[in-house]
Amino acid sequence: MTDTPSPIGEGLALVRQVFGEVATDVVKLTFGNRLHEAQLENAVKLRTKTKERLASHGIEMDDARISPNVGVPLLEAAQNESREELQELWAKLLACAINPKTSHLYRRQFVGIIRAFEPIDALVIQELDRIRSVQTQENPRNYVATRLGFTQDQVQMSFESLRDLNCVAATADRPIAGGAVHLTVQGRELLRALNA
Repeated sequence: MTDTPSPIGEGLALVRQVFGEVATDVVKLTFGNRLHEAQLENAVKLRTKTKERLASHGIEMDDARISPNVGVPLLEAAQNESREELQELWAKLLACAINPKTSHLYRRQFVGIIRAFEPIDALVIQELDRIRSVQTQENPRNYVATRLGFTQDQVQMSFESLRDLNCVAATADRPIAGGAVHLTVQGRELLRALNA
């Protein structure tokens, strides 16, 4: 009979691997409820996605280390997220921070930004990144709404949230309410880290 690793065991393995035994012991002592189990299940998914991303760059996660002052806030935020669109961003950000070739792109402020995202925001900002190279005369809000299958109002709300997070700004000749936005420096740098 083959033992299947439990989500809790794998979650603790991730904490132990990145931060060592002391952090694992703290996690065990501090939490003992269902919420903790859900966080550990999220950590297992994060570990799997991050490991795959690092492997695609030729890096073994088992050899990876990350500074606790970078990794602890990132993992604390990521383990609370169960929505797929946002789990994907957390895995990308963690891989960026771990990878020695891309860790210089990581900024701690990105944790707060992604923590504030709704799933639609993750999809919208990535679509805005894609359409930077597309020549279209169509209003960005309408274009993104059509491409992603959301209403214009849903995309407009996302634009406003992304503006509040300083990821997008209104185009000079039209207010954000008109649906014309562009990525800010912070938005572009976040995407650069996520796409690294």
